[in-house]
Amino acid sequence: MRQSSIEVALDNGFLVLRLKGYFDKSAGSVLSGEFERQLPLGVNRCLLDFSQITIINSPGITCLLEFAENMRYERKISMGCIGTADMYQEIFEAVGLSELITPFPDEATARNSL
Repeated sequence: MRQSSIEVALDNGFLVLRLKGYFDKSAGSVLSGEFERQLPLGVNRCLLDFSQITIINSPGITCLLEFAENMRYERKISMGCIGTADMYQEIFEAVGLSELITPFPDEATARNSL
C-alpha cells in the first residue's frame, strides 16, 4: 500500500489541504472526508497544496475532478492549488481540472485572490 496523508489548516474560512505522498482513489476519499469535517466550520475558499505529492494516478485524477466539480458547482466554493508539478498541470489542463481549480504561484497569492 502506498502512503499518503493530508494536513488540514483552516483560517477564517480559508481551508488549506496539504496533500502528501501518493494520491490515488483512497487518498481522494480521505480528501473528501477531511473537507466534509471542516465544512461546518465555515469553509468558503479552499486551496490544495500539491507540493509534497509524489504521484497522482489516474483514479486520483478522477477523484480530484469529482471533488472540484462538487466544490464549484454544488458547494459554490472557490478553489485554487499551489505546488503543482508541470506534468500534472498539463494533465489538469487536458482533463479540464484547471478550469475548476485555479493554479497560483504560492499560498499568499492564493489567499489574496480566492
